[in-house]
Amino acid sequence: MANERETLNLISGGAGRGARATLPAATEWSEKSERTVIRPIYVDPVPGKARQLQMQAVDSGLDAEAYEMKIEEALTGEMAPNTAVVLQLDQPAAVEHALLVSVEYPVPVFAYSMVRTQRDQLLGLALALAAEERDLKKRAAELFKSLAALTVRSGAGAIFGDDGRVQHRQAEAVYRRLCSRHLLRNLPKLIAGLPPESNPIEATWDGQTWQGLVIRPVAGWQQPVELARQVASDPDIPLIPGQEYTVAELGSDGIRLHRIRMRRLDGRMTVNGTAALDEAVAAEQAERLRREAETAMQRANRQAITRTQPIWFSE
Repeated sequence: MANERETLNLISGGAGRGARATLPAATEWSEKSERTVIRPIYVDPVPGKARQLQMQAVDSGLDAEAYEMKIEEALTGEMAPNTAVVLQLDQPAAVEHALLVSVEYPVPVFAYSMVRTQRDQLLGLALALAAEERDLKKRAAELFKSLAALTVRSGAGAIFGDDGRVQHRQAEAVYRRLCSRHLLRNLPKLIAGLPPESNPIEATWDGQTWQGLVIRPVAGWQQPVELARQVASDPDIPLIPGQEYTVAELGSDGIRLHRIRMRRLDGRMTVNGTAALDEAVAAEQAERLRREAETAMQRANRQAITRTQPIWFSE
């Protein structure tokens, strides 16, 4: 005799294109799993938006609910067992506020966001934070607070709609699938109180793979290679040789994003291919490395996110 399946409650902050893209994955999970079924609970302050997505979920065979309210309101009550929150909001300030509320009302939190830079790079961000990881939630909130100050007022259409770039519209499905896989891979473990498979905060630059993201608040811009050395000496997450990571340098003037890697051969850090200076490097290499460090600094300044080089943000 078949046992009744356990329900995983997934409170979705936002009922836009991000939440819609997650629906097929939740449906597939519920159809295939013999032990669990996902119940989407859609929360959105825009009249009718959550209800519309609830109807789509019900048509797909899911037991879904809908509420016309802000996600912060949904987080202030007592949580039912086996509940997690996924934030797919089109304003970084809303993500920041929800993360800070979740610090006081412990619940596992996922978040998925898309950022388009002035250089037309498409950056995906993902969070997988356990209920009791209060410090990590605060740190992630710092990132979204910084992004909020540098974001053009617009909606998802500025990235994936008529106002966006053709290459980004073509890439959206790839990025969304990566987010769905991230959610379904980590959801059962976080709800069970186990560590997730993914890093707490991750980034993707290609929609194919995630890489760990390290947040570093700074008083003033640092030399990228020196920043990489600091991260290596006191990393927030384990650094695996050969793998690439993103460092978000949060300054008073904006955000700089660096891609770093620990080389397998000698364990030295590189920033976008530039090796970090090392006191043990032979003297004859010092000048070349100094020039590379200057190049890394110039590249970081060109790619900085500032009020004169703002971003577009979407769930």
